[in-house]
Amino acid sequence: MHKIKESISLVMPAYNEEANISQVISDGLTELSKATDDFEIVVVNDASTDRTRRIVEELMKKDKRIRLINKDINGGCGAALITGYKNATKDLIFYVPSDNQIRVKEIHKYLDKIHDKDIVIGYNLVRKDDKIRKINSRLYHMGLALLYGLYFKQITSCHLYRNKVIKSMTIKSRSPFLSAEIIYKAKKAGFRIAQVGIEHNPRVGGRATGSSFKEMFRTIWDMIRFWPRFVLIDK
Repeated sequence: MHKIKESISLVMPAYNEEANISQVISDGLTELSKATDDFEIVVVNDASTDRTRRIVEELMKKDKRIRLINKDINGGCGAALITGYKNATKDLIFYVPSDNQIRVKEIHKYLDKIHDKDIVIGYNLVRKDDKIRKINSRLYHMGLALLYGLYFKQITSCHLYRNKVIKSMTIKSRSPFLSAEIIYKAKKAGFRIAQVGIEHNPRVGGRATGSSFKEMFRTIWDMIRFWPRFVLIDK
């Protein structure tokens, strides 16, 4: 394993992840140190009501490469992600969830492909979720293929972006649909995209919120309401 010349921002949205956040940050420090000499970990605390904020603040005292952005109102994963992306300062941006279902060590698979690409999309080789979440994901990706022509294996997992990709566009969505919006606009703009298979692990602590009815409704609503503008108007 060799280090890359580019710097990396690890963006990590967190909502009530006191059971997982410390381990994910620790893994982030270890794996990013192997990958590059210049990195930061950007934690976006999405108005957590547990000890998530306090845990990150204690870790920040020990390592200045950890940054914390606190949101006063819970806006969901999509809104937290865009906050993290906008505040990322490094060459590459890697998104990883704070629930530890995808390990930070997977970043090395992405880095192996990014040298001649602008985006690397991760897809779960075997998804360790319940049947409802798997069905919802399949239906969602069918919708993305039908409406937006996005025939990727999965768009809802972790991605690695060149920061210039994010900076080049105005991102409208604040729901989990924003990942699809970024990929659609990047593909349309001619950015180079690759895919990579990664390991997905069962959640061992905390509670999943991404499959809540509210988040699913907002995601589907964004997918539908932005279609005329992105596909028909912004040609």
